[in-house]
Amino acid sequence: MSDQRVHDPETQHVPTGKLAFAWILVSIPLLWGVYQTVLKSIPLFMR
Repeated sequence: MSDQRVHDPETQHVPTGKLAFAWILVSIPLLWGVYQTVLKSIPLFMR
């Protein structure tokens, strides 16, 4: 079986800058939430 890429006419090209911006836009609140969760859970394990 060969590893050939097939061009799908319905696939759209997304500019790298837009893609990076979207990931940053999503990642910042996600990381903030993880950070806050870790900070608030530390007292649970300090007993």
